[in-house]
Amino acid sequence: MRSGSATPSQRIKSALAVLVSLAVLGGAAAFVGFKGYAWYTDWRQSDDYIGDGDANITVTIPSGSSLTRVGDILESKEVIRDSSTFLKAIEEKQKETEEEIQIQSGSYKLMTHWPAATALEHMLDPKNLIVIMVTVQEGKRWTDVKTELIDKSGFSEHDFNVAAAQPELIGLPAYAENNVEGFLFPDTYALPPSASEILKMMTTQFDAVAADLNLEGRAAELGLSPRDVVKVASIIEAEVSNDEDRPKVARAIYNRLALGMRLQTDSTLIYGLGKSGYLGITVSELADESNPYNLYQHDGLPPTPIDNPGRAALSAALNPADGDWLYWVTVNLDSGETRFAATGEEHEANVALLNQWCAEHPEMGC
Repeated sequence: MRSGSATPSQRIKSALAVLVSLAVLGGAAAFVGFKGYAWYTDWRQSDDYIGDGDANITVTIPSGSSLTRVGDILESKEVIRDSSTFLKAIEEKQKETEEEIQIQSGSYKLMTHWPAATALEHMLDPKNLIVIMVTVQEGKRWTDVKTELIDKSGFSEHDFNVAAAQPELIGLPAYAENNVEGFLFPDTYALPPSASEILKMMTTQFDAVAADLNLEGRAAELGLSPRDVVKVASIIEAEVSNDEDRPKVARAIYNRLALGMRLQTDSTLIYGLGKSGYLGITVSELADESNPYNLYQHDGLPPTPIDNPGRAALSAALNPADGDWLYWVTVNLDSGETRFAATGEEHEANVALLNQWCAEHPEMGC
C-alpha cells in the first residue's frame, strides 16, 4: 500500500461529507428562499393583498358615499388592505378608460383579502350588485308595511321607526302631518341601502302619483283638504276590492258627510282597535267612545288614514260617482260583490243577502 493514498473507506467518508455539505447548503438556500418569499409577500401585502381572496362577504355602500368612504368601508370589512390603494386603483382605471369612476350605492357580493384593483372591478360590474325587490300591496297599514320591509331589507324596526319620525328626511308632504300612514305608496321597489331611503322612495312615488292625479287641486274643488282625500281613499281601499265599486263608496261617504251622518265604518273601528279582519267585533267595541277611529260614535273622518291606498282608491276619492247612495255592504265575501242603497230599507235588504251568503258558507265564520 502506497503512503498518502486514500483507502476505499476514506473515499466513501469523503463523498458522504460532500453530500452532507451540499444538503446543508441546499436546506439553507431553501430556508432563505422561503423566508425571502414570506418577506416579499409581507412587503407586497403591506398596502395591498394578493391572490384570489379568502371568504365571501356582502358589503353595503350607503347612498351618497364618496369614493374615499367606499375605500374606508372596504378596508373596515377587510376586503382590501388599505383604502389609499383602492383610490390609486380608481385613478389608474380612470386614466385607462378616460371616464370618471362612480360606484353605485347598494350591497355587493365580494371577498375578503382581495387586491384593490380586483375589488374595484367587481364593484363596477352590475352583476355583483345585490338587488332586493319588495312588493307593497294596496291597503296595507304602516305596521304591516314595516314588517314586510324589515323582513326584506334586514333593517330593524328601530331603523324604520327612527326614519319615520323624520318627515323632512323621508320627504313626507306637509299635509301628512308627520305621519307616514297613508303616504307610503304601494308598489314594487328595488330597496336602497338604508331605512330612510326606503321610506323616501315610497313617499316620492306617492308625490308622483298625487301630482299626476292633481290631488291637491282636485281636493280643493271637492271642498276637501288633501289629507282628507287620502283618509277617504284609505277607507275605500279597506271597504271594497272591486275597482268599479270604489267611486260609488266615495260618493256614499261624501253623501253621508254632507248630511251630517256618521260613517259607521267597520274598517276604521278595526284600525283603532289594532285588529285585522271584520269578524269578532263586540257590542262593547261598537259602543266605545274612547276609540277615536270608532265612527259609530264619532262624527266625520278618522284622525288619520287607516292604510296606504293605491292609485285606484286615490282616483276614486277624487272622482266620486254620481248617485244618492248612503249605504254599502259586501254581500259575497268571495267575489267582493257590493250592493249600494239610498235608504235604510234598501240597505237592510242587502244585509239580508249577506246573511244568506254567510249561512250558505259557514266555513267563513261571518
